This record gives sequence, structure tokens and C-alpha cells, in this order.
Amino acid sequence: MPVNILTQALPKAVSVDGCDYAVHTDFRVWIEAGRLMERIADASAGGDIAAFAADFVSLLMLCYIDLPPTVNTAIDALAAFYIGGESASGSGGKASGSRRTPVFCFEQDAAYIYAAFMAQYGIDLQAAELHWWQFRALFRALDDCRFTKIVEYRSVDIGAVDDEAQKRFYRKMKRMYRLADTRSDAAREDGFAELFTL
Repeated sequence: MPVNILTQALPKAVSVDGCDYAVHTDFRVWIEAGRLMERIADASAGGDIAAFAADFVSLLMLCYIDLPPTVNTAIDALAAFYIGGESASGSGGKASGSRRTPVFCFEQDAAYIYAAFMAQYGIDLQAAELHWWQFRALFRALDDCRFTKIVEYRSVDIGAVDDEAQKRFYRKMKRMYRLADTRSDAAREDGFAELFTL
């Protein structure tokens, strides 16, 4: 069940098979967890069992303070925590099963995100201690900054733009701010990693 960030304490544990297991809550841990989840999806889609297993173990060790005994439900609990306790279909504004090109990357957009938090909230992400869910709420509310403009450029559907000058502008911006896609072809088709979007 989702937590009301205004009235309830943010969770420091996840439930696995009816028992609570403590997890690290710092936003930096969960940014890295998202990267590992993408790598797991990539390895799974590409059939790389060794990489899949290594990243799977790394994810568990990174996030859990006390490891649960049941691996599959342990990963499900991490996925639910990652998306802030919301349903997967509601996490990124996408319908279940839909596929979309990523419009931001914590690694490639790190400087823009850092600057946005500093400018909008006065938060120095180098020094801040934020629960992942606090970070998510602030991240999703970022507005009127270079980072949000870049996300807008990447996400605009040029086919829906009528004005030719606007189309040229958006094409130029899309080229300028294009994200390098490091996923394998198989992972692009798989869609599993899309569960782990903000």
C-alpha cells in the first residue's frame, strides 16, 4: 500500500513473504540500483547468464541490509520500493506493456540534475541526505530549468508538430541532447527495464 509522504514516515524496510527486511534508503543507492536493474534486463534479454547472475547478486547486496531468504520475492520487493510503492503502470505515466525511448538518464544527465536541484530547491546533492522517495518526489516536480527543457525536447512527438520551423527546431534539439543508448538490441525489445522508470 502506498505511503502518504505528507502524513506517514517513509519506509526503511520492505516486506518479503510477510517479514520486514531493512533496506538502504539513500537516493544514491537507488540510482545505482536502477542502473543494475537495467543491466539485469539487458543481460536477461541477451542471454548472458553470468552477467545476469553477477548483477542480480550485486543488486541484492547493494539494497538490502539484511538479505531475505527468498530471492524472487526479494527482487519484487525492491522493484516496488524503487517505484515508490506505486503500481508499475502508474510509475512513469505509461500504460502497461507500452514501450518508450528513455528521456533522461541519471548518469548522462547528472550535471543537469545536480544543477536543477541546486537552483530549484537549494539542495546540494553532493551533501544531501535524502530518502529515495523524497528524491523521487522532488525529481518529478522539477520545473522550468535546463534539465526539464531537455526532457521536453527528447520527448516531443515531432509528427504531432504542424509548424515546419518548430519541427526543424525540435529535430535539432533532439540531435543535440540525444542520449547514448547502451542497451543491447534484445533489451530494447524486451521492455522489462521500463518498469524501473520514475
